[in-house]
Amino acid sequence: MTVVNDKTLDCPYAADSHRADLCTEVRRFCARYPDASRPLLVPDTAVNSLFLREALSRETGRELLTANQVTLWAGLRRLGADLPEGLLGPLAAL
Repeated sequence: MTVVNDKTLDCPYAADSHRADLCTEVRRFCARYPDASRPLLVPDTAVNSLFLREALSRETGRELLTANQVTLWAGLRRLGADLPEGLLGPLAAL
């Protein structure tokens, strides 16, 4: 995997990440880098991104992977539990 474009939010502490306006930041990033064939990765577990994933993916026309989503997917798979598509998106099919 190769990271082509990145943007840091300058959030040194979890509380800073939690207060960040993820929707606005994702919109700005997509406006600056409009290649919709590339997925977006939000690697910060302190950002409340799990419930925003589907709406942001739909709005930007890109697949959006978040640290919380991937962690949940991996844990549920290990447990052999059902994978909720609404929270996990395409990962639920893997």
